[in-house]
Amino acid sequence: MCQAFCQNISASIVNKMGSDPSTSASVSAAAVSAPRLLSQPVWFTENNLHPATVQVATFGLTVGMILLVVFTWSSWMATYGMTTPATPPATLEEARALFLARFVVITWITFCISLSFTFIWQALGANFPSAAAWVSFWLVHWLNMVNYGMTFAAATHILTFQKAPAAILFMIIFNGVGAFNELSLANPFYQWGWAMPMAHAVMASRTIIFNGRDQLGINVGALAIWAVFMFFVAFFTVPKPKPADQSSSDASAASS
Repeated sequence: MCQAFCQNISASIVNKMGSDPSTSASVSAAAVSAPRLLSQPVWFTENNLHPATVQVATFGLTVGMILLVVFTWSSWMATYGMTTPATPPATLEEARALFLARFVVITWITFCISLSFTFIWQALGANFPSAAAWVSFWLVHWLNMVNYGMTFAAATHILTFQKAPAAILFMIIFNGVGAFNELSLANPFYQWGWAMPMAHAVMASRTIIFNGRDQLGINVGALAIWAVFMFFVAFFTVPKPKPADQSSSDASAASS
């Protein structure tokens, strides 16, 4: 019905232009050089030739990655709270062993969340060209979430659990500057954003789904390096347990 309507409108436009002496020469020239302009000057297609632009990709990935960051932070809070023993670790080795247990838990949680995120994108119509692209999309977001989890852990170790959210908020803004802005048009000062892990996650996702600039190997490698680096930062910043007598004296001082 719509196609027939477009054809009727096209025919009436062509007939009107052909009967007008001022435009009849243009119609004759168009009939030779571009005949489709006369037969179908207005038409549509049911094929989605370009499903999304980079701008659409940026918007979709911005919302998704913000949610992943929120889920990672809430998962770390829950993991930290559930694995905190009634009796604090007595030695640094025990404290680091506790951190490793938390690392296993947060890695498994982020594995499940990133897998669900990939399934949701597929259900919403994301065009994964192959099974390898699907796995790559999931791996990119899993590495990004592991990196955030270890960053949250390091912030908790250095600043304590109560003070960590302020530093984490700054870190998210710091990453977002490089991930969701067009740095090639910005002041060169802001190009440090391309080194941030979230920027590599965004670029890798665009490459996989929207056929963007292909630097997938660099993006995945950078995310893996960041995740390993933040793991060691979190591991070596595990606070050394205080002696029992000092802990009791601190507790009595706080109560008084």
